[in-house]
Amino acid sequence: MLLVGAATGLSDRDHRAAWLREQGSPSVEYPEADAAASGPPRVVPLTPDTVLLDRYTDIFRDRVIERRTVAATPDSTVEIPGVGHAPEPGTYYASPALEELIRTTPADQLGDRYGTYAGRVADSALAGPDSLVIVEGATERELRDASAGSAALVSRFTGDPYGSSAANYQALIAMGAIAVLVPVLLLIVISTRWGEAVRAERMGVLRLIGASLGTMSAVAATEAAVTALTGSLIGVVLARALRPVVVSIPVGETRLFPSDLTVDPWLTLGLVVAITALAAVLAAQRVRRERSEASTARSAPAERRVTFRRAAPLVAGVLLLAVSTRMPRWSEAAGAVAFLVQITGFFLTVWGCVLVGPWLLRLVSGFYLRRAKRPASVVAGYRMLRRPRAVFGAVSGLVTAVFVVSVFSGIASSAESPDQPPEIAGVLPPGSVYVPLAEGVSDARAGEYARQAHARDGIDSAVVVHGTAPYGAPESGDELYVPSDHVGDLGLVDAPDTPFAAVDGTFLSQWNTTPMTPEPATDLRTESLVPFALVLGTDGSAAASDRARTFLATVDGAATPPASRSDLPLTWNTRLIATLSVLANLGMLVALVIAGLSLAVSTAASILERRRTFAMLRLTGAPMSLLRGIVIREAVVPLVTAVLVSAVLGYGVAVLVVSTVDDTRSVHWPDSSYLLTLGVGAALAVGSVLVACILLRQHRTVTLTRFE
Repeated sequence: MLLVGAATGLSDRDHRAAWLREQGSPSVEYPEADAAASGPPRVVPLTPDTVLLDRYTDIFRDRVIERRTVAATPDSTVEIPGVGHAPEPGTYYASPALEELIRTTPADQLGDRYGTYAGRVADSALAGPDSLVIVEGATERELRDASAGSAALVSRFTGDPYGSSAANYQALIAMGAIAVLVPVLLLIVISTRWGEAVRAERMGVLRLIGASLGTMSAVAATEAAVTALTGSLIGVVLARALRPVVVSIPVGETRLFPSDLTVDPWLTLGLVVAITALAAVLAAQRVRRERSEASTARSAPAERRVTFRRAAPLVAGVLLLAVSTRMPRWSEAAGAVAFLVQITGFFLTVWGCVLVGPWLLRLVSGFYLRRAKRPASVVAGYRMLRRPRAVFGAVSGLVTAVFVVSVFSGIASSAESPDQPPEIAGVLPPGSVYVPLAEGVSDARAGEYARQAHARDGIDSAVVVHGTAPYGAPESGDELYVPSDHVGDLGLVDAPDTPFAAVDGTFLSQWNTTPMTPEPATDLRTESLVPFALVLGTDGSAAASDRARTFLATVDGAATPPASRSDLPLTWNTRLIATLSVLANLGMLVALVIAGLSLAVSTAASILERRRTFAMLRLTGAPMSLLRGIVIREAVVPLVTAVLVSAVLGYGVAVLVVSTVDDTRSVHWPDSSYLLTLGVGAALAVGSVLVACILLRQHRTVTLTRFE
């Protein structure tokens, strides 16, 4: 229930925050493609059925604030999600989390960036309770001047959270559901096997007293249905009780609202009925297929020979995944159905991992049996060779979990964002914050801004960088000019003897990591220089960086929001891949939990099914160490056989999935979290063996052994 609620909740939160993706239409038009040759742009007028919107991200500490500035006519009919009518100029609406942050943070670090508080952004327009969103009001002239033509006209805010990536999101959601559904189905199947082992004696007695096969099937189905119904109802109650705990876990940038985990009552009823019916049907089919024996112990019949044909679904699934990566390049129609092909391929691949396991185990067990020398190895190898389906079924849940974990871990590795930039000589320090200056800011005014900033706590330097033209002007050159006595404040070395030093124009770029050497600015007419940017150097503390950013945000004449090299990891565009990472973490957690339960249940069921065999071995004088050796080998050999194949196959599938979503990204080598996850899987395997050994101890009593 929690997984179903989380799946719908993640989708709901994306739709709530979809309006933040609205980009609108240009507020200026150029008559020709070449803006420089066409002269001044034509301003598209603001009308009552549109608002002027400027969108950008603001940074506080290590968090991103979604900032939207809006201008509207007095009679505007456009409704802003979560706000309503556009705020009055100089006022703002903030999300509850941001409102609390502004209230508890010194004003010169955050609150001074904004105007007067006017109200809250409603939860209906927020992804979650931790979302940082602000909507500011401004006059049309202020917004047009401040945005330098980047503001857009919006008549209606979008409700589509995925845009052109909708098909990819649908495919990812479906694959996540499949990845969770298959282990759940395996758990249900394995649980019915446990029930069959527990009921074996009763079924044998019923058959001896003349009960028909139909009666026995009805008894087994009823017992399984009652058990499944009881467990399902307990699960529903536990899901509701654990909802506050689950919503406290951040998923991405924010937690979920409690309402996001609410599942429709009819869907809840349907799930309970479906699980109960599935358990009953499986129990009845097992009784019909495996008739219980009430006679003395005898060896289980050999299974039908498993062949390479069991690998057909796996091969078909991988081929479909590979084809789906190419389909969007064939035609638009092919690209439209590519996600269906991808979903089908993923399902066949997951299920193929389960089907191909017995065939692989049969090959390995034959090799293993030929080299077996110890009695435990011979007994275990012979059983694996004769009954590969039953032996592999005990570990199929964990093998599937390793495959799912490998897929999701590979997907998550492609979401790597840039690391925090290091301090490099010749590159702007990551603790420096800068803002480009618009046309019209004089030297005297820029110098006054620098003096005011330098007087603030934690700001060690304030440098006005010059250019031959203002920021954004077509005639601006390729070089910037820094006063030579301030070269060190910008992380540059070897200041020249000239009054100004020249550096490449890319020096003030978040992306720049190339060390630069300041060159002497000879033959430079200083009267031709204009202020280009204001750069503030800080002591590296978070408070100083926020103080510098807040000061620059309030500068009259700033052409863009303040920026810093340290912003890059925070503003890195990984929305779709980040969602993959979230699904990866959830998928790995769920897969491991279900795999642990499946492994423990299947191992215990295997012991119960063979308790007579083990009893006969004990009567012949076999020590407990022999029985433990058999159980351990029957768990270790299948796991070693399939885990490596599943891990490699999982990473291969991750490569195909990521290339379909974004062919500019690549899957990297597994990190420590993946190895930790595999370690948890190994611990689960050890735990299952311990469970089996505990059950084996029950056969040490003479009474139980004679009874069997």
